[in-house]
Amino acid sequence: MLPIVKIKHLLLKPRISPVVFLFFIFFAVGVTWYAETHGKLEREMNLSAHYALGDVIHAGNISLVVEKLRRDSQGVGPLTPRSGYEFLVPTVVLKNEAEKPFDFIPLLSFYVKDLSGNVYPVVAVPSEGSQLSGPLLPHDTLREEVGFEVPSGASGLVLYFEAVGVDRNIVAVNLEHRTPWQTITDFLINK
Repeated sequence: MLPIVKIKHLLLKPRISPVVFLFFIFFAVGVTWYAETHGKLEREMNLSAHYALGDVIHAGNISLVVEKLRRDSQGVGPLTPRSGYEFLVPTVVLKNEAEKPFDFIPLLSFYVKDLSGNVYPVVAVPSEGSQLSGPLLPHDTLREEVGFEVPSGASGLVLYFEAVGVDRNIVAVNLEHRTPWQTITDFLINK
């Protein structure tokens, strides 16, 4: 048989039965539907629950903790806030719980919103350590400061973390609420 005739023969008389073919189609549609629905439910659950400072938050294969928050109204050198503004600098801890690297880009992953809905992107701030932008290896942990320039005295500030990737989980952390453990610790330290 000529190669063209063989291909034509295979197309006209497939080797799998129509029942098996339909089973695979329904299975593929079901898996896709489940993955989309589960991912959407997880994103909505993370977004509807505003977490507090110190909470361990799981967003897909990433765990996130906002350890502490500092405000800086002075800055250093060329990194100074505009008049009427201050730097809001949360210390975040990210852990990649996946088996493959996670591309961490603070500029794309974090932003802050206030009660009025104003959005404040990541800005360069005086930091106690260096800032990483790049791959976070499997099971690796990163602790760093991320800075935002917000109006002085702004209230209702919420930090949003959006994991860049396929599922794009979004997590919201109230920056003005503290967990009971942090409140007790602060009380004992400052006593």
